[in-house]
Amino acid sequence: RRMTTIEEGYIKNIFSQKDMFDVINKIFNNCIRSNIEYQNLALIDKIPLFIKIITLTYGDKFKLSVKCKECEEGKTKEIDLNNDITIKYVPTSFKYPRSIKLQTYKNMDITAIFRAPIIKDESLLFNKEKGLTEEIHSFIVDIQGYDENNNLITADMHRELLNNLNHADRQEFRKFIKEFSEFGTDLQIKHKCQSKECKLYEKEQNVDLPLEEVFITVFNL
Repeated sequence: RRMTTIEEGYIKNIFSQKDMFDVINKIFNNCIRSNIEYQNLALIDKIPLFIKIITLTYGDKFKLSVKCKECEEGKTKEIDLNNDITIKYVPTSFKYPRSIKLQTYKNMDITAIFRAPIIKDESLLFNKEKGLTEEIHSFIVDIQGYDENNNLITADMHRELLNNLNHADRQEFRKFIKEFSEFGTDLQIKHKCQSKECKLYEKEQNVDLPLEEVFITVFNL
C-alpha cells in the first residue's frame, strides 16, 4: 500500500545512511502485506519494493539532481521511476540455493548449500566489522556428505568445517553472492553533462540514480 502520515514521519528523522536503511525497513513493515515476512524477502527485492511504495504514494516522476561522472556538475533531471529504471529478474536457469562441492576436504565427499542474501542480512553485509566467515556461517543452509571415517556430516560439525575453508571455496561463495546481487534494480540512468568545460560535454553516460535525492524530495513535499 501507499505510505500514510505515520510512515512520512519516519522519513523526517533521516540523518544518515543507517537511518535511511532503518526507515525503509519500518515502511516495509507497515506497507507490505505478504504471506512472507518482509525481512525474509530477497535483498535484491528491497529497492524495487521501496520504489513501488514511493510511486504509489507520490507518483512516478521526480526532479532529481544528477551529477556528471567526470566533472560532478549537477543538473536537475526529471526521472520516471516506473520507466527509467530497469529491473533484472532472476532467470529460471540460475541455481539457488547454491550447492558448492568443497575442495578444502579432498578426502571427503562434502557439499555445502548456501542461500541467497535476504533483507534481514543487510546489516551483516554492510557492517565492515563483520568478516567473510560470519557471512558464510549466516548463509549456510546445510552441509551434506561424509567425513574421512565415512561418518555422516552432522550440524554440530558445520562451524569447524566452514571455519577452515580454503581460498578456492571462499571464492566460490563470494562468486555466488556477487552473481545473485547483480539481479534486481539497475539504478543506472542516462545523463548528458551540460558543462562545456567537461570532456564528457553532451556525451551520453550512465550514472547512478541518486536514491538519497528521492528522500530529500519527499522530505520537502
